[in-house]
Parts: sequence; C-alpha cells; structure tokens
Amino acid sequence: MVCNAVGVMKLYRIFRTPVAARDAADFVLEHLRERGAVDYFSEERFKPVIELARHGAWSEAAKEYRSITGAGIKDSVIAAEIARRIVEFDKR
Repeated sequence: MVCNAVGVMKLYRIFRTPVAARDAADFVLEHLRERGAVDYFSEERFKPVIELARHGAWSEAAKEYRSITGAGIKDSVIAAEIARRIVEFDKR
C-alpha cells in the first residue's frame, strides 16, 4: 500500500491515467494545441468527416479521417468522436 506522509493512499501513485485519456491528450496536443477543435474541423478537407459524423456514422467518419490525414485508427476514432460532438453541440 502506498501512503503519503499522513498515511493517506494516493491513487496517482499506484496507477497511471487510463490509456484512453492519454490517447485523447496526445491527439489534442498534436492537432489542437494551437487552435480549437471547431477551427481544426472547419477546414475544407474535413467536410466529409463532419458530414458522416452528422449522420452518426462514427466508424465511417474515422475511416474518412484516416484517408485524409494518414492518421492511425486510434487518432481517427478520437477525431470522429470530436467531430460528432461538434455536430451535436451545434444542434443545441
């Protein structure tokens, strides 16, 4: 058991952050560091990704993102989810 000076166990001392959280952070740092997600996905080349996300086709949006950027599966799934949430937020 890992304890601090007062005997309280700290989760961060035992476990790293979940892989999905680290992957999402990597995506944000690589693609969204200098600008926001809406700005990034408003580029003309991402229109097909946004359109597929608008129809809920996240797997097709991810595939399209891969074909546009050459990204791997992990990044493309994160991108598809961000695109889906942008579309969802715009509906509000």
